[in-house]
Amino acid sequence: MCEAGSANLLLSYFDKIDKNVKVWAEGVASEIATGFGFEVIKSEDLKIFSSEIDEIFLSGTVGDQFNQISIVEEIQREFAVKIYYVFDNWVNYAQRFKNCKIENVVVFDDFARDLVLKTFGPNINIEIKPNEYLRNIREEVEQTGEVRQETILFLGNRINDFTRYTPGVHGLECFCKAVDLVSVKFPNAPIVFRPHPGSGVGSCATLLAATCDYFQISSGSLAHELSKSKLVIGNPTYALYIASELGIPVASLNPSNEFWEGPIFPDYHELLN
Repeated sequence: MCEAGSANLLLSYFDKIDKNVKVWAEGVASEIATGFGFEVIKSEDLKIFSSEIDEIFLSGTVGDQFNQISIVEEIQREFAVKIYYVFDNWVNYAQRFKNCKIENVVVFDDFARDLVLKTFGPNINIEIKPNEYLRNIREEVEQTGEVRQETILFLGNRINDFTRYTPGVHGLECFCKAVDLVSVKFPNAPIVFRPHPGSGVGSCATLLAATCDYFQISSGSLAHELSKSKLVIGNPTYALYIASELGIPVASLNPSNEFWEGPIFPDYHELLN
């Protein structure tokens, strides 16, 4: 049970160990699950499969935001199903799960494990699984040959993240200022913008073209763009973490993001000024 922010991470793991998995997902996460070859079910179909369910892996990015959490709890009570909460990208765990009774947790790295212990205490069963998503991206980058280090890659958030924050601090204005700085610092380097999976390429082009019209908008895979990048800039995200794990210099547009509890990335001003 996942959404776009965790689909690749969680499903890359299941793709290696068990294809007999049904995925409850919507939107982009549903497309990702279909791409892996998993059967996708919708919320209205969940109870139909209740008696067949042995375990539920509930994405940490879902938390208690969705009404479907009550469906999960009902299934757990009726069929004694074991629920694993999957903490995947270190974002705001305590708030997301403040109304949930957490006993079993799955993580994909030591950082997330330590954060879970800090947030919820020691009386939790934590399982650390292999990070197959990172492994897949690393292998895809290596298959492209030597990293070319030609481009500056900006990683986009969802469209509404560009417009909902305080001007000059986050959002579109901050993004465009960063692009201006990059174009001065690296005048000969192509600037590439990769949209968030939840935002279409066309939507991003429409929003950004009026202010920042001198960069390319990518529709390629994350691994493809990382293989060409000499610097990756964006808000703190799992994709930024992956770039850093591959040894690519990274910088954050918003290093003090109150919702990000993961590794602290350098402020882009430090690298560009």
